[in-house]
Amino acid sequence: SKDSSSLIFVLILLQSRSFGSQRSSTLSDRKVHAELWPDNKKSDYFRLFNCRSDMAQHGVRKDNTLPNASVEKDRKRRISLSNDLSTAVRTICTSDSLADCETAIRLLANAWLNSHGDPTVETAISKAQVIEAIMDVLSASSDDEILELAISLLAQIVTKQELNAKIIMNFDPQLDIFARLLRDNSLFLKASILLYLVKPKAKQMIAMEWIPLVLR
Repeated sequence: SKDSSSLIFVLILLQSRSFGSQRSSTLSDRKVHAELWPDNKKSDYFRLFNCRSDMAQHGVRKDNTLPNASVEKDRKRRISLSNDLSTAVRTICTSDSLADCETAIRLLANAWLNSHGDPTVETAISKAQVIEAIMDVLSASSDDEILELAISLLAQIVTKQELNAKIIMNFDPQLDIFARLLRDNSLFLKASILLYLVKPKAKQMIAMEWIPLVLR
């Protein structure tokens, strides 16, 4: 059937690709001049998001104990991670600066990658206000790296909890943001996967531009 063919096609994509308004108008008009936190090198987040949790076991002895120095280092790492997460959540939910929100996306992605499945991190990023703020960045940013990180985060939290897909669809009911992402050749496959995961209704694809996008 057509539905089965579509499902097989998307599964092949998932296996073959690396996956591991005042505010909206203000956000769109701001130009990026500087960032508050250090920039990170671009990584294959789609692959890392699904594999990083396996690294949690490295460095742990068979008796599950760590040397005192390692315990202290791990404690400091967790404190730093928690501080960065809190800063990122606060910034992306309250700031009208696109540059600040883009930096917050990097911090959120880094927190997820280094959380090793910590439910505290998942809960913080899965809040409706944070999801909507990430969608805001998707609608305003022109930085492909930031857009990839944002798509990756959304794909992860939708996979963890289907309710998050409804938050995304409520924020973008006519799929205008998705249409924008799908017009970008470098983001097309990742945006397609996210679109598949959120499972929109056909009636939401009412713009004429959806015909060539769906055929593609």
